[in-house]
Amino acid sequence: MALNTLDTDLLASAKKPKIALPLPAPSSPLRRKMKVLAYIGIFLLALLCFLVLKLPDNLISSVVLNQANQNLPYRVQAEKIGLRFFWLPHLRLENVQLDPKFPGAGIPLTFEELRFYPSLLSLLAKAPGGSFSGKAYQAAFDGSFSGSSVEFETENVDLAKLKPLEEQGLDLKGLLSSLSLELDLPDQKLAQADGVIRVSGKNLVFDPASLHLGFPLPILDLGPLEIQSKVQKGRVQFEKFTIGASNRDLEIVGEGSIQLGEQAMYSRLDLKLRLKPSDKILLALPQLKSMLETFGAKRPDGAYAM
Repeated sequence: MALNTLDTDLLASAKKPKIALPLPAPSSPLRRKMKVLAYIGIFLLALLCFLVLKLPDNLISSVVLNQANQNLPYRVQAEKIGLRFFWLPHLRLENVQLDPKFPGAGIPLTFEELRFYPSLLSLLAKAPGGSFSGKAYQAAFDGSFSGSSVEFETENVDLAKLKPLEEQGLDLKGLLSSLSLELDLPDQKLAQADGVIRVSGKNLVFDPASLHLGFPLPILDLGPLEIQSKVQKGRVQFEKFTIGASNRDLEIVGEGSIQLGEQAMYSRLDLKLRLKPSDKILLALPQLKSMLETFGAKRPDGAYAM
């Protein structure tokens, strides 16, 4: 009986119909076209990355320097320029030298390093924009730019290491605690600028001998520095302007404005200053008192307004 049952089961299983697997639905023409376009896009992107990564540095340097020298009032030179694509794509310049093309257009500047991070939105809008960072005179800085607007910020700058001050004949030491500016320059014109400028410093020491005044003055321990101003239509209006302090060798408090020119050397100053020299200075230069009285009026607190 067991053998007959087994034969019956085998014959029954052999007669069972086979289950047909469902065939994949044919892809639509639109889907096939989208796949082809995606493959082409991936290929072109890979080809572009390959070509960019293989661009020689001398070609990049030539393009960047030509553009900079055409659009800036400076002659730009750099020891090395290259594109970097790791982490954030950016342009990196090393040992950059900027020399003004015309007298009064600025002062020579040197940067140990400059990095520019372009903004994708600005590239799509065909307008320059992005952020930047770098190092100059052993101080770090950063900022951003978009169209005619620029922002800049730096902290803890050792004034003794600022060669531009030395080249201008100013013997000034101390720490520039912070410097920040936010400016909008319509048509790249300084005389139409809008924005704010803030400067603060401490431990300032100045040697008046660097001014070649023709009379001796002792080295001045000034101490703090604080400047806050608003800029409207090229007019820098000071909200706060103090150099030194009442317990230091000299205190200078100012109010007024500066009307910026197209070039810095053509700016017009309209300032009211209050100078209060210490007894140390008056004893070192007795004739200074009469000189100050010639140019200004003495106030009850011992300061001279001019």
